[in-house]
Amino acid sequence: MNYKDLWNYIGSVWSTYDDKPTMELFWEALNSGVMRGREYGADLQRSRSLPYMPPSFNIGPEFYNVTYSGVDDTWLTVRPTGSGTQFEFAIPEWSYSVPTLTYEYVYNGVTYSGVYNENTDYIVSGYNSIHWLGASPTADPRYPSYIKRANLYAEKICVINPMLMNTWAIFCKFSINYYSDYLTYGQEKYQHLKMLIWALVHKQMQAPSIKNLRDMFAISRGMPFAYESGINSNTYVTDHYETSIGSYTYVLPAGMTPVTAGTSIGTFDLIASGITLDDIHSNSGLVTNHSNSYNRRNTLVFTLGSGVTTHYNTTFHDSYVNKIMPKQLQWFVI
Repeated sequence: MNYKDLWNYIGSVWSTYDDKPTMELFWEALNSGVMRGREYGADLQRSRSLPYMPPSFNIGPEFYNVTYSGVDDTWLTVRPTGSGTQFEFAIPEWSYSVPTLTYEYVYNGVTYSGVYNENTDYIVSGYNSIHWLGASPTADPRYPSYIKRANLYAEKICVINPMLMNTWAIFCKFSINYYSDYLTYGQEKYQHLKMLIWALVHKQMQAPSIKNLRDMFAISRGMPFAYESGINSNTYVTDHYETSIGSYTYVLPAGMTPVTAGTSIGTFDLIASGITLDDIHSNSGLVTNHSNSYNRRNTLVFTLGSGVTTHYNTTFHDSYVNKIMPKQLQWFVI
């Protein structure tokens, strides 16, 4: 949109307006704010259901008044983190990246401006705060000299979708602290977080069939699964397999074997072999070795293939499996 065209729709009184560029800049800024609000609203609307939920989005821009010295502690907007100039200040929950913090203002005819960069001047810590590194930001000279304050502008604030973490992650009791123990199999980090939580929730809501129990055990143990249904194809690359299903290609670690090529894979089905679940009907000899004549029909045995090494959080896996296994069954992992 060309904001200069707005003059064509305003009465003739504006034809001699002295400072049109300022008005045009105001109109542009106003439209930018409205459009940003609409984008944010659309993200929230899509978050009402898992299929359309964006795993993360931008909630910026935001202004931060960072008062880090020179006043009584009750007026500080930061929390000191030790000796020297390091401190941290709160940002919205589930924030994982604030690429830049900038400032620009005019004081006594002089323009002051600068840029602070993430991972150089500060880091995002705990998904809820910015931890300052090294020297403090430049104090704003517009305040009294004894007050050390910086007014910082964050154009972009990347957050994990709060609906994902505050609703669905809680449903399956998955903490963000567990996530670093899992592989993403070549997928974008927060996209895989969404799909992992979605898969765990979906499986948890299904009937406890042998297949579903095997899938729940394996996914919570870090095995790869399909984001969407389709026929898989496998490619061996140097020392590992890559398997493609639909619009996704998953990179398996060395030593992991994909499901046979040409198999019809359903959404959230496992895409690698190595973990099986047997009952008395599928492997009576194996189950008999772990049961007696009274409980054989209530016994399940998970078998981990010798070449299967997964990355997962043991605290979450154990809790999740104990929760989803029917209480009348006994089960073993070999």
